Amino acid sequence: IGQDRYTNQESNPDLMMPGKYRGTEDILGTLVLGQQLTFTTRNATGASSSSTIPFFDQIGAGVTRDAGSSRSESRIYSYYGQLTINAWDRLSLTGAVRRDAGSTFGDENPVHYYPKASVAYRLSQESFMQDFKGIVDEFKLRFAWGQAGRQPGTYSTNNLYGVGGLPDPWGRGTSANRTGQSGIIHSLGAGNNAAKPELSTEIEAGVDAVFWNRRVNLEFSYYRQDITQLLLFVDVPRSTGFNSEYRNAGEMWNRGFEVKLDVNPIRLDEFSWVASVNYARNQNEVTKLEGFAGSYITIAGAFAGTYNIAKEGRRLGTWLGSGYEKDANGKIVYSDPADPKRVDNFLNPNIKNAPRYNGAVELGNADPNWTGSFRNDFTFLNGDLMLSVLFDAVWG
Repeated sequence: IGQDRYTNQESNPDLMMPGKYRGTEDILGTLVLGQQLTFTTRNATGASSSSTIPFFDQIGAGVTRDAGSSRSESRIYSYYGQLTINAWDRLSLTGAVRRDAGSTFGDENPVHYYPKASVAYRLSQESFMQDFKGIVDEFKLRFAWGQAGRQPGTYSTNNLYGVGGLPDPWGRGTSANRTGQSGIIHSLGAGNNAAKPELSTEIEAGVDAVFWNRRVNLEFSYYRQDITQLLLFVDVPRSTGFNSEYRNAGEMWNRGFEVKLDVNPIRLDEFSWVASVNYARNQNEVTKLEGFAGSYITIAGAFAGTYNIAKEGRRLGTWLGSGYEKDANGKIVYSDPADPKRVDNFLNPNIKNAPRYNGAVELGNADPNWTGSFRNDFTFLNGDLMLSVLFDAVWG
């Protein structure tokens, strides 16, 4: 029997100071200065026992009993400033910078800055577009660039110590317990005081358009995201006293697009119908895994009997599992007991025409090829009653 208790506490004191300045009648500037603090505390307590009394199934009634606990704390201090300029009711310019520091960062890189910028232009406000009002009501072009970071995990930049050593007889290491007294032993994963946050640099371009007296609304966005300085535990020589070290050791990219179309074919006081279609597609590839050339690392999330992996040249979230050998046409290869390659079979060697086992193979990917949705909103009685019907699709 076992019992576990987890408690998480997080506080987020925020401070924001906005200000506006009108340079001329057609130009308005808005400045926002702010502070975001994130204080997190996590506690875990667990106890277990075995061979309990049948009629008293409690931890204290067990023959062997064990217990453990842990606590972690982190503090993130963020400050930011953002300036937005709106001009002539058609042009919008935004520039911002964010400064992050905190307890999870290494001493060698304690502070990091993340800039961003965007521009949006309402082409429909130009004089040559006024003749198309009622057909093209709004037409806006937009572009954005920005950087963001993901800080190292709590205590990941430090060399940690634990109590009791390594009790697993099949694991590497030794126990720190001696003469009935508990000792401490360092973790087999080395921290890295020079580790930097993962860095994501993204560009996005899009179009927003409204047609036919606002009965049709179209939104389109394309993005490209490059992620560098991926934080991974990389294998190191055992002579260092560790199995792995926390490093910025990976790179990958994401790119894709999303399109949304809203159509309002019926718009009356007593009844309105809006149909919406959404389609999105994303691709990604792991381009660098330092210390894992030709190999892979496992990540969270997989079905029983499979692994969710990251591998150079493959999409993130590729599934790895048992499979069969296949020929050039993709058909399973069957072997005969006399076949010298019979050793590849995992079945009884006396079975004829058994499929030839090929070890671990790539079975697919966790991410869909595309996602989509179709939604219908019906409004009755001047908005007093609404009915919505939604269909979601995930493919590939």
